[in-house]
Amino acid sequence: MRRFWEELSRKNDILRRFRFISCFFTLNLLSFFFLISFSYAETDSSHSKVLICLDGVPFRIISDLKKEGFFSDFNKPVPLISTFPAITEIMLTELFHIKEPPGYGLRYYDKSTNRLRGGLGSSEAISVWFSLYDYVTPMLDRGLVYIWPGCGYSDIENAQKKLERFDSGVILMHLDSSDAMFHSRNPRVGINWIKAFERMMANWIKKREEEKRPVDLLLFSDHGNDLTPCKRIEIEKALKNAGYKVGSRIQGESGVAILPTGLISVTYMYTRAKEGVAKISTEVDGVDFAVFNEDGKTKVVSNHGNAVIEKDTRGWFRYEAIDGDPLKLKEIFAEISSKGLTDTDGFASEKVWFEYTADHTYPDPLKRAWDALHGHVENVADIMLSLKKGWHCGSKALDLIVDFQGTHGSMEKESVIGFAMANFILPDRMRAEEMFYDTGWFEAIKSYAEIKGIALQNSYELRNANGE
Repeated sequence: MRRFWEELSRKNDILRRFRFISCFFTLNLLSFFFLISFSYAETDSSHSKVLICLDGVPFRIISDLKKEGFFSDFNKPVPLISTFPAITEIMLTELFHIKEPPGYGLRYYDKSTNRLRGGLGSSEAISVWFSLYDYVTPMLDRGLVYIWPGCGYSDIENAQKKLERFDSGVILMHLDSSDAMFHSRNPRVGINWIKAFERMMANWIKKREEEKRPVDLLLFSDHGNDLTPCKRIEIEKALKNAGYKVGSRIQGESGVAILPTGLISVTYMYTRAKEGVAKISTEVDGVDFAVFNEDGKTKVVSNHGNAVIEKDTRGWFRYEAIDGDPLKLKEIFAEISSKGLTDTDGFASEKVWFEYTADHTYPDPLKRAWDALHGHVENVADIMLSLKKGWHCGSKALDLIVDFQGTHGSMEKESVIGFAMANFILPDRMRAEEMFYDTGWFEAIKSYAEIKGIALQNSYELRNANGE
């Protein structure tokens, strides 16, 4: 009998140890998955924060460099979906949630006075985001890089000096040279510049680590670049031949004002004859499609079909292809419908559309198109043209001076997709306007902006107002 109780006690002891080990293993496993799931939003609040924008660097460029061994201090880059238009002014306005600027750049069309205003020598259209940054590439240097790429390396030197003087807190920097290089040169020129930037950052990070001064690092680009040599569309000629009066202001019912821009793949038009102008415009070589608002809906017009985008009071979207399929969404709509992800009227949530279209030819197109015509700037264009690869609608004079090798602005994937990369874990992909929420940085950036007297407008309420 005594042997029996000793044996039973030994077995119970083994069983208790087994349960302890199992419990310990399970808890650690759960903790691991918990950290993987949520660590991207849990950066250490005691760490200093460094935010650097490398203007116009495409996702695939930075992704390839990471695979080659560059940026070893960072985790893998993720796609960052820019706005439509995919340009610096608009993306940063939405990223920082700041007051809308008068227009899409320093030169803008003023609806109240029916004329063009602003320009290089004017300060009235300078966006708030300029004041948020601690370093922005000087205007003169930006222009010189188009002609002499070597000027762009002073951008890296200036950033290095800023970082070396940075002790703690938050620092925001915007390097514009990369954008100019990918616009005007073979991609290899821009890639070499990025490698030089990476070397500078690696040395600075190593020094911080030796000094035991931890820092959270977040690099991103405001948009991509299609890296395709481009030429200008003949939009003015087509409209004039169709009987429209094209100029810098709207002249009567047939008047069309076209906003002069840099060499980008989007066109801003102001007119009272939206449907007619949009139809003629889509017949021009290089134009992919036109979008404009009518009767509370966003219309998409192209030479291969027409569609309507609607948004309801919940923030849900519906895509109705009238004829053809200009945004190439028919198959996706059929899929989400078959899975029961739409309501009886064909509306699906913003979250569902994002999940199924983030990697699409036109990433997140319904929200991009709708937002483009319902905000971003005070003087919203009546019509916006998204151009095909290889085309732009910028300055005719600059087009003669610079042999452009790539551009951005359109809703095409290569134009819209920038990157985000950090030394902490990020979600698989992000929208520009949600990046600070997804990374847990919003409060830190907001507090820093308040020190500079700038109020950030929390317009998205932690991803969206519907709690999705």
